[in-house]
Amino acid sequence: MDSFDFKGFWWLLNNPSEKLAGICSFTPFQGGELEIIGDFNCLTESNVADQPFIILGTTLKGNITLYDCFLKKKEKIHGLVEVSLYYINLIFLGNHFSSDFDVKFNQISIHY
Repeated sequence: MDSFDFKGFWWLLNNPSEKLAGICSFTPFQGGELEIIGDFNCLTESNVADQPFIILGTTLKGNITLYDCFLKKKEKIHGLVEVSLYYINLIFLGNHFSSDFDVKFNQISIHY
């Protein structure tokens, strides 16, 4: 599988009107990661933001669903800008799923 970087806007299911800018990246060695400027915690009242099961995004390449995510690191750069890094277990390109029950497929193809 090839590496990629998708710049876009990202949000949580429970707050679709509040989007954060960031980059979703994938490498075969590190897996999937989402780096956002800001913090999902400021957009929600619960601790769901540290371990959001689904993060939705829109990029120039289309819609993306990030599935089974967790907060890996959060830091302030130069004391001004907060950056959050999430690890992503699965990345679905081309579609938005609104719940884990929606993630169903009729067939799957895997290439090594």
